[in-house]
Amino acid sequence: MTFFRLDVSIYRNKKILALGKSPSARVARDLYIAMLAYSREHLTDGVIPNYVCGEIDPMTSNEEARTALLTLLSTGLVKRLRGGTPSIHNLLIPDYSDHQQTKEEIEHARKQAKERKRLQREKDRLEVGVTQ
Repeated sequence: MTFFRLDVSIYRNKKILALGKSPSARVARDLYIAMLAYSREHLTDGVIPNYVCGEIDPMTSNEEARTALLTLLSTGLVKRLRGGTPSIHNLLIPDYSDHQQTKEEIEHARKQAKERKRLQREKDRLEVGVTQ
């Protein structure tokens, strides 16, 4: 199972509060949280392909996602990244690495865990060989 960090005070965050209290603000908040989850799952370090936004939250229609994305952009929770092919614009969660592990950190931790397991298996094999 994969996890990402979500601050318990997210509902008091000034950028989240800037979304407002309307139903569309709630959709924007849900989309933002779904974007955090997507980024962690796919190790994108806060970069989200624009085309994913309409599909990222199965509870949100494409039209709701478009409106929510405009709201997220207006509050600064998400920014546009231009680059690559002209028709593809990615989105960025600006302070993603301030609160989430980066791809590099995750891969390093996985490598360390793999090495620990390898050493433990080697130790276990040696101990079995000594006791026999």
